[in-house]
Amino acid sequence: MRILRFILVIAGCLHLCGGHYGVLQVLAWGKMMVDYSAENGLVEGAKQTFDGNHPCELCHSIDDAKKEKRHEPQVPGQRDGSGFDLKKLISPKVLALKEPRFRSLPKNKFLPPFPPYCGFSHKPEIPPPRLA
Repeated sequence: MRILRFILVIAGCLHLCGGHYGVLQVLAWGKMMVDYSAENGLVEGAKQTFDGNHPCELCHSIDDAKKEKRHEPQVPGQRDGSGFDLKKLISPKVLALKEPRFRSLPKNKFLPPFPPYCGFSHKPEIPPPRLA
């Protein structure tokens, strides 16, 4: 289940970045490599595939799809493309602000500067204890 989510996220990111064109281009190159190699041999087929002078129909359709003008999403208040109007987004109702809960700041209770007595003396023993 976790792998499926990971694959879906990667596929979504690739689609947003235009990666689907890259996948299609790789498929087109593979088809071109097979077709050109069958006619002229492997080395010459690879040269014809990647030189850019012998594109296939799929390559042309990928280029056309990339060149298409993308439709930009409409922003609310922008109908004729003249610009963004912020006044149409703000509601006409005036928002009533509530009074603050505290009229003055609450007093902070700070910790004492030293921790409370925990059974240890602050003075070293005289003479110092000897190791056994």
